[in-house]
Amino acid sequence: LKSIEDPNGRPSIEIRERVSVSIYGYNSKVKNLRGIKNWGAKQIGKLLENSEGKPIFDKLTEAKPEWQTCMCAAFQEAKRDIEDWLSQQSGSEIPAPIVINITDGYPYDGKQFDQNEVFERTLRAAKDLMNIRTKDGPVRIMNIQYCDTLQTLRFPMVEPSPTDTLKQKALSFLFNASSVLTADMAKALNYDFGEAREGARAMVCNEQDPENLTSFISIVSTVQLKPESDVC
Repeated sequence: LKSIEDPNGRPSIEIRERVSVSIYGYNSKVKNLRGIKNWGAKQIGKLLENSEGKPIFDKLTEAKPEWQTCMCAAFQEAKRDIEDWLSQQSGSEIPAPIVINITDGYPYDGKQFDQNEVFERTLRAAKDLMNIRTKDGPVRIMNIQYCDTLQTLRFPMVEPSPTDTLKQKALSFLFNASSVLTADMAKALNYDFGEAREGARAMVCNEQDPENLTSFISIVSTVQLKPESDVC
């Protein structure tokens, strides 16, 4: 997808046949869902067409909810997938990969692991992802979280600091594990959101409006980065 402007100056997109999608779920394990690994536009289109009106993922089998949110392992798997994909590409117009992390919790690897260590290890895994660079810029991470114990939050400019220790750790982790919005991203987001500013983090917590989430994903996924931008 290439960011363009329509005649009225509103950001729009031009679709290019270069999409590649992998989908992973994670709980106590990381699973490649439905075998969707480096799928192209036609494969994704066919899946959506065949799944119209039906769930795409079976929550009773491979997408069954289970205890634990092994986010560190999920970021590590995403890194392996992206590095493998990049190694197979050629040409100068390789788009910067995008990781959309959707979670209902915070990093956890089991009671046997120290909580502080888990947060630190998972943040390092996210930073390792964002340190992968292409000519289009670095890998971008967008975080979307649903957790009824946390506040509703969109595009924070400063690291959140709730008084509750665990909440503070969870929101601070998400803040530091999210890419930074460029000026173009903030401008595009502000057609639908009033609070997006350059330098804010690409994260939302407990967003109640599905259309807002769709807009967030679409804009941050399509607004092009300048090669010299350092947004991590």
